[in-house]
Amino acid sequence: MWELIHNKTDSVFTPLMSFELSTGHSQPGTTVDSSLTDAQALVLWDKMLSSLRVRPVVAVKPVAVAPPQVALGTWAKANEVCPQTGWWECTDGDKGIAILGGRQQYYRAGEAMAQAIQLMPTTPWQRMTGQQPTFTSKIPSSWKLVSRRQSPRSASAAAPRQASIVPIDEGAGVPDAQHDVALLPGAIAGSGMTCPASGWWRCVDALALDSTRWFERGQILPMATIRQQLSLLERLNGMPDVRNQPAAWEFVRHADAAKDSQEQ
Repeated sequence: MWELIHNKTDSVFTPLMSFELSTGHSQPGTTVDSSLTDAQALVLWDKMLSSLRVRPVVAVKPVAVAPPQVALGTWAKANEVCPQTGWWECTDGDKGIAILGGRQQYYRAGEAMAQAIQLMPTTPWQRMTGQQPTFTSKIPSSWKLVSRRQSPRSASAAAPRQASIVPIDEGAGVPDAQHDVALLPGAIAGSGMTCPASGWWRCVDALALDSTRWFERGQILPMATIRQQLSLLERLNGMPDVRNQPAAWEFVRHADAAKDSQEQ
């Protein structure tokens, strides 16, 4: 007879087994002489009970459960953690305005979504002089998941990787462990963000006087110094011929200290 304790059916150790042995039974209500003596019946009883043992239990190996995929069309904001590896499309600005690195960029789950740097339309003079005005909104950029492709496209077609960085708040310290020396050349960070890796960074604004500079990991990336084209009246009024504006910085290579490199 099986006795189920508290109706637990998920463990082989929970049920209890109850044994009873009787002899001399015949038709209901009648008895017969048993073929076994009492001593033989006890020997049979002991043999039966001694054959019962707990079956070997092997620990079940955990089955790896694939994380649920995020639906296409899911939205994420800049500085939020990317919820799904794949290609994300930036919806900032008009469709005619390009985004530095391309409107569709590849992110891995766990990375920080970057703030988009918009490449504004240029005038004929700016095109002749190689100027490229940029704009970075104070509102976090919006990104929409358009493909769950698990690997970037070929190097020729892939857009430059965005640095996994977030704007630093007042009083914030050095970035955490996710900002390490594994940053790839070509990563982009904007003015006002924390430098994710010590090394040489190039200002991508064609009019910037900053050129390539060395920044330490955790340092706030500065704004670019831009030379202004002043009229004679503006010069007479004492208007400065340089101004500071937000810019994008492209990672060139790692260097623990500025003296480690001969680059200027």
